[in-house]
Amino acid sequence: MSESFSDGMLIEESRRGSPVAFDALMQRYERLVYTVAWAHTRERESALDVTQEVFLKVYRKLGAYRGEGSFRSWLLRIAGRESLNWLRRHWRYRQSEELPADRAGSDPGAPESGLLREEGLRRLRAGVDRLPPRQQLAVQLRYFQGLRVREVAAVLGCSEGTGKNLLFRGVQKLREQMVECTVEREP
Repeated sequence: MSESFSDGMLIEESRRGSPVAFDALMQRYERLVYTVAWAHTRERESALDVTQEVFLKVYRKLGAYRGEGSFRSWLLRIAGRESLNWLRRHWRYRQSEELPADRAGSDPGAPESGLLREEGLRRLRAGVDRLPPRQQLAVQLRYFQGLRVREVAAVLGCSEGTGKNLLFRGVQKLREQMVECTVEREP
């Protein structure tokens, strides 16, 4: 059902009480909402909790959606707000994500290039973790999760121009950090 019906058609059917239509909307967007939630929480279970909260809120507020702009953008704004609310409630417990042990380069017998790549990824992740929160989220969503600038701006609740500015400043700070780290390591 999901593929052949537009968002508008599914929304109208959901408003009329069709659980099948709302389920189709959820299936269409659950991965995107989870991606936004994970970018904030960086924990699987927490991201799943946030995703569930987002869809509960969407279900309750679907009548308030006026159809101005895309449903996807509206949904992304809700996902961004719910994720930020989660961060506010759990800020003390948020820990930096470690790279999984099964990644290439973690094997002692891996080629040196794999080890260098892993080191670069660790430094990059540490650099992203040191960015201000809005820049950090913008960089994660754009470059690690593949969202378009328009979608990043929707999640952050800002204009597309502000989203571009946050991305530019975040990438610029990352470059500066990487250069500083390289200069410090040279003999």
